[in-house]
Amino acid sequence: MAQRYWPGQDPIGRQFRLGTRRPNPPSSPIAHEVIGVCRDVQSVRYMQDDGPFYYPPLDLEQTRPPYMLVRVSSDTRTPAASIREIVRDIDPQMALTVVTLASTVERQGEQMKPAMMYSSAAGILALLLALTGVYAVVSFSVSQRVREIGIRTALGARRSDVIVLILRSGATPVVGGLIIGIGLDLLLSAFMASVFVGVDSRDPFTLTVVPLLLLAAAIGAIWIPARRAAALDPLASLRYE
Repeated sequence: MAQRYWPGQDPIGRQFRLGTRRPNPPSSPIAHEVIGVCRDVQSVRYMQDDGPFYYPPLDLEQTRPPYMLVRVSSDTRTPAASIREIVRDIDPQMALTVVTLASTVERQGEQMKPAMMYSSAAGILALLLALTGVYAVVSFSVSQRVREIGIRTALGARRSDVIVLILRSGATPVVGGLIIGIGLDLLLSAFMASVFVGVDSRDPFTLTVVPLLLLAAAIGAIWIPARRAAALDPLASLRYE
């Protein structure tokens, strides 16, 4: 809120009003004075930023807050019993429910579990389809190069040389695709920043580990036809049509 309405300025002492923008309304809204600035928090919307947010002073004579946050430094069960005891002494008729903030956040997260499960299943399916496509393309490439592999083997190429040849030819487009994907991610991260609340859309760990995992999975899919090509009989390969 301070960055939006007073960019590059000291917001302390500034005033703002809520309500109508008419210059002289019949009942002018109360002016609020900024006495401090705290860090950004996410407290209202679960999957996006709250936007401009301010904390008004608490007037117990005018307002009875339905919620009150209490910070404790020990096990939550003992303070919960003490809070119930204090409230009971103040007003025995007051209804009170004491819950931990962690349980409230976890309960909200339960609503996201189906979407997370579906997205995880979709991601696994996409990975399997990608690996199947890599395996099929490399297998087809090996079948088209049987005579070449036979000639190389007959001329003295070792089994390890054939495996390296197939791995290099199969991994090159995969590496190129990963580089293009990382580049597109860096370009689109600015538009996706509003979705990743509390998470860096350009997280170095994610941009490093995920491509390495995909590369390792693709190499595993390439390894099978590469070993099969290295096991071909040179004489049978030369007669292959």
